[in-house]
Amino acid sequence: MKSPGRRTFIVASVFLVLMGVMHGIAQLTSRATRPEGIAIEAAMRGYHVSLGFGMSPSLLDLSDNLGFSVTIALLWLGAMGLVVATADPSARVLRRTTIVNLVGGAALAVSQAHYRVAPPLVLLALIELLFVVSLIRQGTGKRCDTNDGEV
Repeated sequence: MKSPGRRTFIVASVFLVLMGVMHGIAQLTSRATRPEGIAIEAAMRGYHVSLGFGMSPSLLDLSDNLGFSVTIALLWLGAMGLVVATADPSARVLRRTTIVNLVGGAALAVSQAHYRVAPPLVLLALIELLFVVSLIRQGTGKRCDTNDGEV
């Protein structure tokens, strides 16, 4: 069964994967080059936080961990979207997954706007637009699934 809005959902999921790849590249290649930034990184490298279990990462380690966690999460979300969309989902599953992606993407976009980080904000706005288009197309298509007692 080909659900309306499925192709747009796939495109949005591919963009999530691409955003994860771009984020990972930026994470691996960006370090301070100006003296002020180098001093800040050195201070972050020197300040350690005790987190228990004998672990006390530096502030720079925590920052890098957060950055790589975002990369992994974006790749994971995009891959999950592709798995759902290519598994020939019912219209109900595709619609619910689209709504979850819209809510999560909006939360990420608000965070990026709040902290004034333009590159991911612009890409998230594009991804959100694709999910909105997918949702609109899903709403205009003929309903294929019936209520078979599932909630």
